[in-house]
Amino acid sequence: MNLKISKTTEKRFFSKIFDQLSQVEKVINLIREDAVSDMQLTLLFKLDQSYRTSTKEAKEKNEQLKAYWKKLLGPKTNFGSFTNREIGSVFIAGPLTDLFLHDLDGKKLAELSEGPYGVLRGLGINNTEATEYVKKLNEGHYLLLVRGHSFYITGLEGVMNELDAAS
Repeated sequence: MNLKISKTTEKRFFSKIFDQLSQVEKVINLIREDAVSDMQLTLLFKLDQSYRTSTKEAKEKNEQLKAYWKKLLGPKTNFGSFTNREIGSVFIAGPLTDLFLHDLDGKKLAELSEGPYGVLRGLGINNTEATEYVKKLNEGHYLLLVRGHSFYITGLEGVMNELDAAS
């Protein structure tokens, strides 16, 4: 009897905060160019006041926002938003949306006081980085979370280091 044992590679997370939307777009496009990598991208950012009303204009802006990110991240992208006391209203796009929006007794996980911090810690992000990410989200930065095979994440880290050094 011949047994075939296949070895799977370890998956892990890469996380990075960006100051500007153009930086996020550049990195997402770099990742998307490498269709072999099969990385899962999740993006979080704070929404301004104009997205938080129930007016027709706000609904249209939200639909435009979803269409934009669907085009950039792919047609099967999940979307959502939550309001957290420390951050305000946050838009989320990507496969981790359901985790952040998980219902706990009628409240979204990320809406709890330590919700976003707790989710980030649960993903394996260390205390210092998770605290910094929540702070930066509150200041209006973009948080990109990438899950993929260790080999591809290591390559992404190298590319990110080169981009950081060039800027």
